[in-house]
Parts: sequence; structure tokens; C-alpha cells
Amino acid sequence: MSHPTGGQAVSIARFTLKTEFAAKGAEFEALFPTYVAAAKAAEGTLRTGLASSTTSSGRYLQLTWWRDSEARQAMMSDPALFRNVGIKYFTMARHDKVNGDSIAGGLPDVPYAVVALTELPATEENPVLQALHGLDGFLADQLVQPDEEDGRYLLTWWRDEDAFRAALATAPAALDGAESFAFLADEVSG
Repeated sequence: MSHPTGGQAVSIARFTLKTEFAAKGAEFEALFPTYVAAAKAAEGTLRTGLASSTTSSGRYLQLTWWRDSEARQAMMSDPALFRNVGIKYFTMARHDKVNGDSIAGGLPDVPYAVVALTELPATEENPVLQALHGLDGFLADQLVQPDEEDGRYLLTWWRDEDAFRAALATAPAALDGAESFAFLADEVSG
């Protein structure tokens, strides 16, 4: 199984169900296979995953990796994708999305269950990740540089939620402000 590493384009989309759809998480999650089908059909898509917040009901994280930013732009500008998935996503949930490039790290090539997302200040050149490496349950990290905003995003992968919670207690500075998400679906294109 191949995994994206440094250099690929990455989209990080966070969704929060609107109040009137708060009890319809399963309906929102059911939209993901339609997005996956579109992603698999698009040239240059490497992988996509959907995860739900481990602490806040109705919050989701959708991650997608592409070969490069041109492949990402081609898929995101496809009107059929917006008609078939986007309208429903945006009707049910508020969202914010960051497009960027992976500048370090990558996905683990072993099973994982949890990803944590941390926003870092632009001035932080090299996040203090050594505190995480070697912790029980730590699998990998990836640093993403956004295209159109300051700061960086750190994705860390964990064996399970218990491993992530233990890391928070052991190395709180390295995960300051992190939000964890449990994977519901993870699809490799190809």
C-alpha cells in the first residue's frame, strides 16, 4: 500500500453539523462514499479519509491527498462533485477547509485509528516532535503548509484514542490545542 509523503497536496476539511442536523450524523457520514467515488475517479487522487471527533458530537475531519496541487484543483473544480456531494455537505454542516502541501512526514504504513490535528503558528519552523516520537502508540506525523494562510497544521497518527490521551499527558506542549478524530473510513485510490 502506498502512502503520501512530503510534497503531495493535502486538503484538511473540518465540518460541524448545523443545529437542525445535529442528530443526523449517520446521514452526513453516508455522504462520504459518494465523495470517495468521485475522488477515486479523479486523476491524481492518492487517498481520502473521514473521521469523527472523539470529544465533540457532530464534528468531522475529512482529509484528502493528491499527487500535486493541479490534481487537487481539477477535482475540486468539478461541478458534478459539487452537485453530488458539496451541496449536501454544506446544507448539513458548517465547514472550514485548508489546502496546502505536505512539507514533512507522511501517513503511517501500519493500521491506525486516530488522527490529531494541531494548528501551529507560522513562526514555529520545527515543531517539537521529538517528544512524541517513541511514545507508545505514536505512528507518524505530517506537517502541512497552507496555500493561503499563515501557520502550519500538524497531523499525528495514533494507534488508538488511549495512546493519544497518554501522549497529551506525557508531552502536552507538543500537542497543545490538538483535536483528535477517530477514523470512520479510509480509502486508498488507485
